[in-house]
Amino acid sequence: MLTEAMVEAATHAGEGASWDVRWDGADGVPGFGVRVYPSGRKSYLVIYRVGGRRRTYTIGSTSRIALEAARDRAKRIALEASDGFDPLAERRRSRGVGTFGELCDVYVEEYAKPLKATWKEDERRIEKHVRSALGSKAAGAITADDVRYLHREITRRSPIEANPPKTPQAACCSTASSGVCGGFDRRRCGDWRQRFRTRRTSTFARRSGSPS
Repeated sequence: MLTEAMVEAATHAGEGASWDVRWDGADGVPGFGVRVYPSGRKSYLVIYRVGGRRRTYTIGSTSRIALEAARDRAKRIALEASDGFDPLAERRRSRGVGTFGELCDVYVEEYAKPLKATWKEDERRIEKHVRSALGSKAAGAITADDVRYLHREITRRSPIEANPPKTPQAACCSTASSGVCGGFDRRRCGDWRQRFRTRRTSTFARRSGSPS
């Protein structure tokens, strides 16, 4: 069973942004644990199933909620799930989309992990580039300017990872189509991608001495 000392001492184990959770153990609450991020951030979570679907509910940061309070919350969530109620879906309905960081968690847990063999790379990029920049902002408040600024920063720090199909911009465009990112137009993003590729091709031609 987890203790406050164990939570305090926990550091990220593994490579990159690999999933690292310390579980409550056989004597604790099933599905309850503390997730440790590469940045050192830690959050309590509980995993449950409802309607045959696996759900990951983030209870809160270890800096804001005590272990016992988080464990009690996990018990209530598990009980509600056993009655067929989905606490995560209800929280989303009551809070709207939530923060962009929470949206990233949903993307990783409910899309990337089940459908993409490269989900760990997606999670690594989110942790490296996106969460610290936009994670605390309301998802519905993310604007095109936010995305453009983030892309410029990624380009400055890691030019190779600024390739549009690989970076969080693609995810932003996807969520924009649902009205999440402040009206950032998916079609304009497609035009922007083409302009990026054209500029990159021209730059390569100039450097290689070939006609553009």
